[in-house]
Amino acid sequence: MSAPRTEGPGADGGGAAALVDGAAVAMVGAAVLVVADRPAVMWAVLLVALVARFVLWRRLHPERSLAVELVFFAVCAVVGAFNDLNTVALHGVYRYTAPSELPALSPIPLWMLLYWGLILRFVLALTRWHGLGAPRPRRVLGRRSIPRLLALVAAVIVPTRLVLFARYEDALWSWLPFAVALGVFAVVGRVDRHDLRLAALALVVGPVVEALFIRVGHLHAYALGWLFGVPLWIVLWWALSVWIWKDVGALAHAGIERALGRLRARRVSTA
Repeated sequence: MSAPRTEGPGADGGGAAALVDGAAVAMVGAAVLVVADRPAVMWAVLLVALVARFVLWRRLHPERSLAVELVFFAVCAVVGAFNDLNTVALHGVYRYTAPSELPALSPIPLWMLLYWGLILRFVLALTRWHGLGAPRPRRVLGRRSIPRLLALVAAVIVPTRLVLFARYEDALWSWLPFAVALGVFAVVGRVDRHDLRLAALALVVGPVVEALFIRVGHLHAYALGWLFGVPLWIVLWWALSVWIWKDVGALAHAGIERALGRLRARRVSTA
């Protein structure tokens, strides 16, 4: 089984797609800086951003399947929400200081769980943005292989998460596994210039946005927040996660597209 090709979401060069998704993320992010403590207002802003995003996406891509896009957005939201709930609610690595609508159900604001859908959709669009160059298919140990890719992803995610959950307050072990994982992914996954540009962007933008959310929006708080409230491990995780999502997100999108395409073909053939 080969790893996914670079075509797919954002195959048009990614400029318009990244702009639309980035604007939606920025709209909600701006609200976080001002009204993160008012869940009703955050929900209103988020819903407006979501509707505007999908309307603009439809106008930009009338030839594409809205069903595929909706399902993929749902996958983005589920992945982001699961990671947040696992890290915050189950392991207490960091905490949200903005109020939750249902604190007995979730210590995380519910609007934030949906906001992750916009964030991850934007990240994938960004990986296809022409300004970063053309992405190449991932080669793991010299081969394009989905099993090898997934094995590499598991090999960098599982150990880093396990150590983080146990040692997130440790000044060394909270971040060292992420530095090692970056090196492993870079060597085994044969990172190229496109990957390095993505990582550089993530290393700058990710921490800056986090710092604003922490210091200005009072959205959340970390232990060992040395960099304006941001710990070193999350800085490294932003770089590693964009590499992972560039590949896994494209793989998920392609899988959804194939599955819904087969379903439509089956319905047509039985009609």
